[in-house]
Amino acid sequence: MDVVHPKGKGKGTGKVNSTFMCLGSYQEVPAKSASVEAALRQILSQAELLLPKMEDVRAEMMGDLVDEEMQQTAKAIEEAAAKIAVCCLIAAR
Repeated sequence: MDVVHPKGKGKGTGKVNSTFMCLGSYQEVPAKSASVEAALRQILSQAELLLPKMEDVRAEMMGDLVDEEMQQTAKAIEEAAAKIAVCCLIAAR
């Protein structure tokens, strides 16, 4: 594979990893890797801010469970009241 030097200086032959071709000279790799690591750390810190805190999730889940239980209880009460009303109508005849 013919490879053109990243800075445009000359031409060489041989197999070259495409990852390193975009990095420039090998002396630049540590500096570029440090800047990439810094950028990744910044992205990670921003992502952590977006994630809900576990306590918030637990509180929200508990609230949802309580709401669901209250709805089921209200439905059960309505069904029981309907049965009682039917029984009272039958008994009144």
